[in-house]
Parts: sequence; structure tokens; C-alpha cells
Amino acid sequence: MSGTLPYTPTRVLWADLIRVVAIFAVIVLHVAAVPVTKFKAIPQSQWWWANGYDALVRPCIPLFVMLSGALLLPRPTWHAAQFIRRRIGRVVIPFVAWSLIYAGWDYLFHGEPMTPTEFRHHLISGMHNPVSPHLWYLPLILSLYLLIPMLRIYVLNASLANQAYFAGLWLVASTVLPFLKTYLGVTIGVYLDPVFGYVGYFVLGATLSHAVFSRLSTPWLRSCSIAFLCGLAITAVGTYMLTVRNNGNLDEYWYTHFSPTVVVMSLSAFVLLRHLGVWWQDGSTATGLPGRLLAFASKVSFGTYLVHMIVLELLTSGALGFTLGPRVFHPALAIPVSSLVVFLVSLAVAGSMQQFRLLRWLVP
Repeated sequence: MSGTLPYTPTRVLWADLIRVVAIFAVIVLHVAAVPVTKFKAIPQSQWWWANGYDALVRPCIPLFVMLSGALLLPRPTWHAAQFIRRRIGRVVIPFVAWSLIYAGWDYLFHGEPMTPTEFRHHLISGMHNPVSPHLWYLPLILSLYLLIPMLRIYVLNASLANQAYFAGLWLVASTVLPFLKTYLGVTIGVYLDPVFGYVGYFVLGATLSHAVFSRLSTPWLRSCSIAFLCGLAITAVGTYMLTVRNNGNLDEYWYTHFSPTVVVMSLSAFVLLRHLGVWWQDGSTATGLPGRLLAFASKVSFGTYLVHMIVLELLTSGALGFTLGPRVFHPALAIPVSSLVVFLVSLAVAGSMQQFRLLRWLVP
């Protein structure tokens, strides 16, 4: 076992920052998920806090996907055998193993047994119906990895104008057409499936990392910040209005990863965090303790993602002799405090597991 933090001056600190912010945002989302569904059961002021936090962190998965695209697609070389071996080890094996773990957890903690047939169905269903809801991300990222051999050729050779065209087509397919169909009743019969969904975020991560300066000018900083805040406000207010119209049942349209506002927030957050990370790495404090802690959190972020639902359920259930959750006290404070505790405990668990050879493969 080694107790050193895995920081080296050559680490891409902006990538570490995005990865850690994204995993913390995932945890905040899951903590806020309970009160935000209690529109009629809790005071409106408390619901608004939960709604605000939930809206704030909705770019979490798009950030993960864009970061993967930014780091993997522009690589000039690609080795098929090595790639397949690494991705199976990092995605397929953990998906099966953690599906088994969460199936056992449901039986031991919730008294909900799962038959082998049901378990096999969950595995085959992949991202659409996993054993535990958060495991859907693993089949998603594996699906995107399988597209890398084609997409990297496009990213490496397409002009910036061509990639902008791709981004525009993706926005039409993933955001505009679903909005027209759902809220205006207008169905436009075109076939744009190849550019629909998360593949757009995947390619845009590479495009943005290449086309946008890593250090933004003041006008760009201001514009991206305003865009993010406007997206946040519209997401929160829009969710409230649709929930009221839905008789108090949460309407999550504005929360979805392809709503216009979440797309704006995700793209803005990516370039802002990249700017902040590059600025930090250029500074004299990048190699200090904060930088090393960030690198450690980034290194175990995947394991943190995999284990955090067990930690969250333990803390909110009272099984440990105390209860910590979004409604223990006012959500304005309870949500960030609970999220931070879940984050730190999950980080410690994942980091500890990585120190043991028999457990390391569970949290690659």
C-alpha cells in the first residue's frame, strides 16, 4: 500500500477539476432528489432550495461525457487490442461486479431478492434498466468508447466549420425536435439518429478543448458565466411552472440532459472549469497540497461514483445510529452538508479499496 497522493506536475489539472466537480455534482443531485419530489409535502421555500440545487448540478453527466471526448478523441494513435483490454477492465468488469454488489445490497438492506433471470435482464438492459439507477452511466460510456475508432478520425480531420455544423445538427436532433414534439405537438419527420444523444456531448468535448482558448478573455468569461446563470434560472423556474401544471408531480423536462438550458449550462461549465483549471495549474500553488488533493480525488472519482449510493443510503437510513440527509434540517444547508459528507466518505472508501490488489479492480 502507498500513502502518497498521486500528483505530478504533468497532470492535466483542468481535467482533474472537471472530473471532481462532476462527481460531487452527481452526489448533490442524488441527495436533492428526495425533497425535490415532495412538492406538496414540504414548504415551498424548502422545495425551491432543493429545486435550485438540483438544477445547478444537472450538467454533471454531460461534463463527464465531454471530458472523455476531450481526452480520448484527439489522440493521434489508437491501438485496438490495448483499447479493448483497458475498457473491458475499466467498464465491463466493474459494471457486472457492481451490479452483483447492488443486487446483494438490495437483498440484505432492503429485503428485495433478485432472481438470476431478473439479474440477467438488468445486465442485458444496460443503461435502460440497471440493477441500481446510477449504474446506467457505465453502459453509456462503453457505448461511446465503441464509437471512438470512427469519431477520432472525424475529430482529427474535420475542419472547425464542419464540427460546428455537426454541433448544430446535434442540437436540432437532440433538443429542438423533441421540444417541438413534446410542447408544440409538431413532429418533423427527418432521420437524424446518428447525431442524436450523448454522442454530441462526446464530440463537443473534443471540439471545445481544441477550438476555445484554455484561458478565456474577460468578455468570454463574463458571457459564459451569464449564460450559465441564465440557464440555471430558466431550468429552476421552468421546472416549477411545469410541476405546478402537472398537479404537483415533478416534471423533469428542464432537468434532462438535452433540454436547451442544460445544454447551455453544460457547455458553459465545461469551458469555465477548464479555464479555472488551467489558471490554477499556471499558478504557483498548483503543486501544493490542494493540487495533490484534487489529483487524488480525481484518481478515485470513478470508484466514488460506484460506491456513493451505498454510503448515501447508510447515512440517510439511520442504520449507523444517526441520520444525515436532505430533510434532517433545512435543505438550504442539509443538501450541501449531506452531499459533502457522502462525497468525503465515498472518496475515502474508494481510495482505501484502491490500495488493495484484491479490491482495486472494483474501483479502477
